[in-house]
Amino acid sequence: MMIKIYALLSTLFALSASPATAATFTATAEGNTVTIFSKSDKVELCDVYVDFSYWYKGKREYTVTHCPNRIIVISDKAKVCNAHHVEIVDPRIEGSVVFECE
Repeated sequence: MMIKIYALLSTLFALSASPATAATFTATAEGNTVTIFSKSDKVELCDVYVDFSYWYKGKREYTVTHCPNRIIVISDKAKVCNAHHVEIVDPRIEGSVVFECE
C-alpha cells in the first residue's frame, strides 16, 4: 500500500515539476505596420520588444516598438501588439524579438 502511494506521489510531483514550454515570438513588417505574434502553451505576462527601421525623408530611421505587460495567451499564433502609423513606410524588422516573461 505504501509503495502505491509513493508511486502516485512521485508521478504527481514529476508532472507538476515539468513546466510548459516558454512562449516564442515573431514579428512581421507590412504596409505601415509592425506586428508581434506569440506562440505559447501557457498563459504568461511578458514585456516584448522588437527593433525595426522605416523609410522617412530619404533615409532609414531606426526605432523600437515596446509592448509592456502583455498577457500571452495559449495559441499557435496570437497577436501581441502592433505599431501602426502613416509615417512608417517600408518597415523592416532589424533583429529578433526580445522578451522577458514572469
